[in-house]
Amino acid sequence: MKADMVGVRLSDSRQVVFLEMNGAPTDFLKPHSIGDTYKTLQERIDSLNSMLLNYLNYDVRFAERIRSLTIQGIRDRLTLRTLFLRGKNDYKDEEEFSAVFPLSWDFRFQFIEIFELMEFVIVSVLEYPDVIRELIKHPATSPEFSIRNCISCS
Repeated sequence: MKADMVGVRLSDSRQVVFLEMNGAPTDFLKPHSIGDTYKTLQERIDSLNSMLLNYLNYDVRFAERIRSLTIQGIRDRLTLRTLFLRGKNDYKDEEEFSAVFPLSWDFRFQFIEIFELMEFVIVSVLEYPDVIRELIKHPATSPEFSIRNCISCS
């Protein structure tokens, strides 16, 4: 399974952003759209686990800012979702932004939503080193809270 487009962070060659697009006219309840959602969710879990493998002995409670992202486009809507680990096999999927891509010049004001979505992606990638620096200040004091104990390898 691979997304339509994959964004790779150059500093560590990790896949961090996945883009999955369905063209119009597509019903969001059709099997293709649902399959794409499942596919990107599994890719984000794998990507997040890959990032966390370097920090297995650190406290999972400080790892919530390490996230993998996906942008799913269905028809004219782009939705940015993030995934992070909260505890043992407890992955949290959140919708961060949803924006309508303006298909007419009359709706050009909607570009601000697209720019905000892209800003979130860029800031997430740029802040990653700071997030890691904060994480490594917090080694797990109990095996229960170690990332090693919490990630799912299935």
